Order: sequence, then structure tokens, then C-alpha cells
Amino acid sequence: MPKILTTHTLHPRASAMLTGAGELVVASALDADTLATEARNADIIIVRAPLPSALFERATKLRAAIRHGAGLDMVPMEAATAAGVLVANVPAVNARSVAEYV
Repeated sequence: MPKILTTHTLHPRASAMLTGAGELVVASALDADTLATEARNADIIIVRAPLPSALFERATKLRAAIRHGAGLDMVPMEAATAAGVLVANVPAVNARSVAEYV
């Protein structure tokens, strides 16, 4: 069963869907050392916070880094590429919420 680490609590429906696909874990803190330690055994990381480059050196099982939102500025692309980690984003995930503020 894959381990899915997320930097933030997700919507209950998203959490339920991911829990059905693997072990979902919310990071206990967002500092670089904690994230790198907790990502060490993760297969996938879902982020809304910046990832440290060192995470990719320590998280040797990591296969994908998914940006929960638009843009990829939270993911150090060179480090992810060097580690062979797929990077993707979900740009429309917050579209409705953003539209409600406009």
C-alpha cells in the first residue's frame, strides 16, 4: 500500500479518496528537516507548502510530488528531476474558491 504524505489537511472527500488508495499521512510540521524525515518512506507527496531540495535526497522511495494548486513554484524542479521524481500540479483545484473571492 503506497504512503501518501501531504503538507496540509485536505478536503474530507479528497482525504477519503486518497485513504482508499493508500496510507494518508499529514506532515506534523513544515520545517525542512521534519518534511525530509517524514517523506523518507513516502511514495507520493502532495504539497501546498515549499519543499526543501534536500527532501529529494532523503526520500528515496518518492515517485511523485503533486502541487495542490496552480504553478510549480513550491517544488524545486532540479532536485526532483535529479531524483527521478514525477512533478505535477492540479491547477483547477481551487478555481471555485478563488472565483468566490473575486
